[in-house]
Amino acid sequence: MNEQTQSENAGRLVARIDSGAQAECDRILAEAQDEANAIVTAARAQARDRLRAEIAELRRAGAREKAKVMSRIDTELRQLHQQQAAKAQDRGLARLCAALDALWQDQAARVAWCDQALQEAGRHLMLGAWRIEHPRNWPEVERSAILEKVETLCGVSPETCVSDAIQAGLLIRSDTAWIDATSQTLCRESTRLRALFQAELQAMMDEVQP
Repeated sequence: MNEQTQSENAGRLVARIDSGAQAECDRILAEAQDEANAIVTAARAQARDRLRAEIAELRRAGAREKAKVMSRIDTELRQLHQQQAAKAQDRGLARLCAALDALWQDQAARVAWCDQALQEAGRHLMLGAWRIEHPRNWPEVERSAILEKVETLCGVSPETCVSDAIQAGLLIRSDTAWIDATSQTLCRESTRLRALFQAELQAMMDEVQP
């Protein structure tokens, strides 16, 4: 083999080596590109998942915050309603005593008031010598009518006594027991009266609500 032939063979060998090297480089680059694409795709998917998770958490956090705000508003509204109801009850109780005293000035109401007090006494007091304390302005004709009813009920005429401490109503005593139907005592029953006021206020609020 002469030098020319050897040179040609060497050239072809180098060409094959270069070709193989280029193919291997292309293969490696393609695999690297595929791997890079897969990494980018996975990274994008993970990023989307994280973004969705963060958005969901923000929505949950927003819902929780909204619930807290609504709960706080509801609490403040309840407190406001309670304060308004308490003020309304205070005003109502303050006016009640004056209204009862004014009611005593009406003859029909006064007669009904005394009859109710007598009925309560008949149910709860021992029959016998009763003592009736009354306001100074109780008309004689009405007082005589009640005394007759008490005498018929108890079999004995009751003792009567004017009390300047009583503005309206009657205080009927029997030994150590008594029926206090005076306006002062009725006004002191604040717990029961507040409950009645609250029931009336709630009924009024229910009527105006849609």
